[in-house]
Amino acid sequence: MRLVVVLGILIAAAGSADADCAIPQWVGTATGTKVPLRGTLFVHDESLGWNEDAPPELDVGWSGTVFTQITRVERAVARIDYVGSEGSEISFKNRYGDETYTYKLDADWVAPTKKPRVLQYWHHVFEWTCSSSDELMIQLDQPTAAVRARWTINGHTVEYVEAARTDGTKAVVSFGKTNCGGASIPPEQLADGGEIELYAIRLDGSEVRIPNMPRRVTTSEMPAREDNFEDAFTIVTQKKSAHVDRAPASKWVGAAVLALLALGGVLGMRLRVRAPTDV
Repeated sequence: MRLVVVLGILIAAAGSADADCAIPQWVGTATGTKVPLRGTLFVHDESLGWNEDAPPELDVGWSGTVFTQITRVERAVARIDYVGSEGSEISFKNRYGDETYTYKLDADWVAPTKKPRVLQYWHHVFEWTCSSSDELMIQLDQPTAAVRARWTINGHTVEYVEAARTDGTKAVVSFGKTNCGGASIPPEQLADGGEIELYAIRLDGSEVRIPNMPRRVTTSEMPAREDNFEDAFTIVTQKKSAHVDRAPASKWVGAAVLALLALGGVLGMRLRVRAPTDV
């Protein structure tokens, strides 16, 4: 009986430690999102990397009038280019699960007016039995279909494209070694440090520079955390990160210090004025 209990605890721990285990697959856009009549969707499917010479195969469907073309853009990332009529739908089915992602084409779709900004970034490290992660995770303040990273180390520049993950209001993207999968930017390069530029790829295929990501990143100098995608959309409000845009915070800290000094001065003056009457 004790053995059964122990095994149950271990299985539960394995499931809670990282729910991405098995074959990682996700779409960069939340299901139910309205999309432009002509646009792009991005899918991360680790099984695409099993045979990089073969054309990428995805379970894509539609209703109405939609034409699609699937192109491999990375070892395990594919881009779905489509064009269709108002009110038509395009769908994608996760072949390793029960999820179906559906998107309605909308002629009134417009791109966000503001550039996406980095809310925080961190070094995600995880290891359990046969799976592991060692990656740079980045949280953005708005959804985006994918992110292009221009990575430079020792004077050599390579570009990587990764499908984002989103809760419909924010996005999270990672570069490095994915749990139960391969790697984009080699983790050893991230540890040594390099220069990075980020570009958000929107649903209409346009790209916009993400302005506030630090130019140089070195994961070996960051605190290692196990906040995976499941927690990545809430950690900004739950805990402080050592790697955030600190400009607004510094202003508040300065204001707080000045306020405390002013309060101390006022209290001191009151004490000096009242001192003779208290004797």
